[in-house]
Amino acid sequence: MGSAALATLNVTVPSDVAGYYAITIDPAAPTSPPTYTIRATPIAGGVQEPDGELTLDHQGAKTRNAKPGW
Repeated sequence: MGSAALATLNVTVPSDVAGYYAITIDPAAPTSPPTYTIRATPIAGGVQEPDGELTLDHQGAKTRNAKPGW
């Protein structure tokens, strides 16, 4: 689902991020009005795993491990 948006948008995740997080963007297709959520899910067993999932949405709202703010 969300990884399709990376290809659709021609986005490449930087190597210094890809080694620690799997990045997805939802939805994979444009919406009206424009909305999105970017998710950074830590690689299992990696050093960032304790952070839990990080999100950023189209309104600038951030969550870390499902809690508002970083």
